[in-house]
This record gives sequence, structure tokens and C-alpha cells, in this order.
Amino acid sequence: SSGINAEYGRDGHLLLRVFDVLKKGVVDWDRVNKPPFESRLHVFKSIENCNYCIELGIQLKIKLVGIAGLNIYEGNKLLLSLLWQMMRHYTLGLMKHGDKEIGEEEVVSWCNKRLQVDK
Repeated sequence: SSGINAEYGRDGHLLLRVFDVLKKGVVDWDRVNKPPFESRLHVFKSIENCNYCIELGIQLKIKLVGIAGLNIYEGNKLLLSLLWQMMRHYTLGLMKHGDKEIGEEEVVSWCNKRLQVDK
């Protein structure tokens, strides 16, 4: 076990709600399996939701390497990488200069210039 307490989000529903915040309307809620599930279908319905989270991450161009829906369901430490990338996506989306979005390259460049000035 990775030590991540992922029981709350194990069915993927919570992550899907976060994806809907990242980009309003990106989640097709008709496609989502909504809890509570029949006990014999719980694992399958949960993993379907988690696989959908991975699809949405790819659609939003979030960097996902070596992670599958099963990793989310199991609370694997790869879940942390997904959460980090979702946070990164959200934060970069908040940064704008006028109507132009600021990308990761601009943030790194700004940081490097600041570090040179502070020396």
C-alpha cells in the first residue's frame, strides 16, 4: 500500500467532479456510473469511472504516464501523479496575460530571471 487514503474517491466519481471543474462540461454525466452500486457490480462500475478519468485526462492533454483506471481504484501511488498533473493543469489555466494564456515555459523563464536578479 502507498499510504494514500483513497477510499473516498475510489469509485472515480470525485475525480470526475474535479475534471468538470477543470473544464466545465467535459464530463458526459450520462456516461458516468453513479454510486451507490450493486455490491456485485461495485468493482466493475468503479473501474469504468476510473478509466473514464484517464480518458478525460488524455483529452485535456494532461501528462499521464503508466497510469490506468485500476491504479486509481486501488489507490496506487500513481494516483498522486494524476492529482499533481490535474493541479498543474488548473494552475496554468489560471495564469493569463490579457487574453493570452501563460504556458509552463513562460513560468520557468520568469522564475529563472527572478533567481538571477536575487543573486
